[in-house]
Amino acid sequence: MRSKGQVLLFALLLLGIFSIILGSLGAIWHSRWQAYQMESDGLRAFHIAEAGLELGRAQIIASGATNLTNTTQIFPVTEPSGEVTNGRFQMNITVSNGNYGSPPAPVTRFSITSLGSFKSAKRMVGSSVIGFADNGTLISEPGSWQEL
Repeated sequence: MRSKGQVLLFALLLLGIFSIILGSLGAIWHSRWQAYQMESDGLRAFHIAEAGLELGRAQIIASGATNLTNTTQIFPVTEPSGEVTNGRFQMNITVSNGNYGSPPAPVTRFSITSLGSFKSAKRMVGSSVIGFADNGTLISEPGSWQEL
């Protein structure tokens, strides 16, 4: 009888140890999954913010840098299938006129910022545009593109 009690006690001890190990592995797996999801959402928010930055650049080109005032626009993000996701971006264009460069010359400067969001992740990027090249493309201020 005594050995049956010892076997039962040993089996319960093993069951407890395995339960603790499995519970720990489950908690580790869950925290890694959450970290992966946060990183994935952050990357999507970053790309959404970059899309807003490119839209701002396209609006400056389309306007020919004239009749463009400070503006803020919010856009929902749609998938290629046409489905609207829970991502969006807010694009801001700030216009400033002044004398820049050496020697100083009158230049219209555009500062573009874009806040991309996807689920709970948010990323912001910005760039400054200082003019047009001869081929009609924008000239960005060197070193101005950055994640804010």
